[in-house]
Amino acid sequence: VWTYDAQAQAFRKFDPAAPPFVNTFTELRPGMGLWIEVLENITLTWGRNTYQLYKGLNLIGWLPP
Repeated sequence: VWTYDAQAQAFRKFDPAAPPFVNTFTELRPGMGLWIEVLENITLTWGRNTYQLYKGLNLIGWLPP
């Protein structure tokens, strides 16, 4: 997962396979744009929201649960 922090002028990332100190993305905020890379087509459900993600990179706007 990648996002861009405009205030810091830096990309932030989260990789579940990486050691925790490597991840710079730690907080979800409503309206945040996220690039999510998946290895196969999946459905992501969080609260009342469902996102259909397709193999490769997907751009979504994060909604509150």
